[in-house]
Amino acid sequence: EYCEDWQGRTGLVHQAVLQDFTNLHDYYTYLAGPFAMALAARRDFSTRDMSFNHMFADAFAFSV
Repeated sequence: EYCEDWQGRTGLVHQAVLQDFTNLHDYYTYLAGPFAMALAARRDFSTRDMSFNHMFADAFAFSV
């Protein structure tokens, strides 16, 4: 929901992580959200040296 007083970040959460961390080797992540989001985060986090063994997910599709 839009809030004109918001001063914080906007956009994709995993992109904010990438802005803040240059290396994710020692971290674990749990991704919960749509398949496309989980796949994008997995792809992008692996470019920062996060092991696939350190990634856990609950990816889902929205029903109509």
